[in-house]
Amino acid sequence: MSRIIVSESVGYTILLAKLVSVGLFVQFCLGQTNSLEGIRVHDAPNYTRVVFDTRSKTKYHVFMLDNPKRVVVDLDDTAKSQKLDPKQVESRVVAAIRRAERPQGSYRVVLDLKRAVKAPKTFALNPVRPYGHRLVVDLYWGSSEQKSVVQAQLDGQRDVVITIDAGHGGEDPGAIGVNKIFEKNVVLSIARGVKRHLDAT
Repeated sequence: MSRIIVSESVGYTILLAKLVSVGLFVQFCLGQTNSLEGIRVHDAPNYTRVVFDTRSKTKYHVFMLDNPKRVVVDLDDTAKSQKLDPKQVESRVVAAIRRAERPQGSYRVVLDLKRAVKAPKTFALNPVRPYGHRLVVDLYWGSSEQKSVVQAQLDGQRDVVITIDAGHGGEDPGAIGVNKIFEKNVVLSIARGVKRHLDAT
């Protein structure tokens, strides 16, 4: 009758390896966080849109500070992605973007502003190919001087100009159908149809 004898040192080595593996796995699960994949800035006619691309849906806090004027965006349980590189900002509103990791595992992004803006409008978007999860921060500007100029232009006889806004394009292409039909193309076709109808009346 043969016997298989396993050395005690080998047994302890195997046990230690298993414990280390379990520990690393638990550490990975506990330390796993969301990641900020990219930041995009787009100037529209009357506002600037800042889009934060994240790996998954995240909780956030947005507030404004003065002297100097800036908008602060805190992303909970979020770290910087390895591929997130600093880029030169070209915007009429955003002068610079500063970033820093926070003590409780959050990630802070500070938008230094060139001009005063209204309270930011923020909302989250679910993934729509080719984009993933997104946090959108819209920065609107305006003044009473601009309103007075518009009011002065409304006095007297004037030509009527109707603007048809298709609603998508640039940073916001809209949804993409199963047959790769872009929402922006559909609404553009509808807008052109409305224009033809107005021109005919």
